[in-house]
Amino acid sequence: MNQTRIDCLLLLFVLKEFENFVHFPILVLYQRYPNLFDKEQYLYKLMAYKDEYEVARLYSDGDFMKYIQSRYEGDYKVKFNLAPPLFAKKDPATGQMLKKEYGPSMLKMFGLLAKMKFLRGTSLDIFGYSAERKMERQLIKEYKDTLNQIMDRLNHENYDAAVELAAYPEHIRGYGHVKERYLKEAETLKADRQKLFDEPHKTIHAEQENEQAA
Repeated sequence: MNQTRIDCLLLLFVLKEFENFVHFPILVLYQRYPNLFDKEQYLYKLMAYKDEYEVARLYSDGDFMKYIQSRYEGDYKVKFNLAPPLFAKKDPATGQMLKKEYGPSMLKMFGLLAKMKFLRGTSLDIFGYSAERKMERQLIKEYKDTLNQIMDRLNHENYDAAVELAAYPEHIRGYGHVKERYLKEAETLKADRQKLFDEPHKTIHAEQENEQAA
């Protein structure tokens, strides 16, 4: 288990409900609130986003070219359609970055860029200044804030709503403009689930009224 997953589980273990958790076996806690413990995967998902360094690694670690060589024979040339966030031009109509074709020499550039991964998150990380990377870091911060909020306020009444609220990153997917579209949908979903978490009694009353009406 990597450190990201361990850190997230620790956040969940210190929920206010479990302020004396040292007196309870972890297995008992998991059996009591299993669904909430599953949500640690979403923090991992947000923190494991594919940035330029990761893309470079995937293209330069050898597996990509092995795959190409297994599929094609003879004289062929590998080309890449890329839209580097710091250099790509934007479509004046949509605002989306336009892809440009690059030749096989990009494989050497990918190898060099992959070795520069240690710059990620530092002041020397030029890609970290792009709007997309800033958005990725903001998503992580917001989700940690959500988990902290759940920790402070979790109880039996809002437990189901907490599970749903903690799962909103499930709907964030894709890259670039595709991710932006899904993000807007996820933010709307998060707002709706936040209301249910804040006022779970209203949901319970509504369900009771529906049962009585039926």
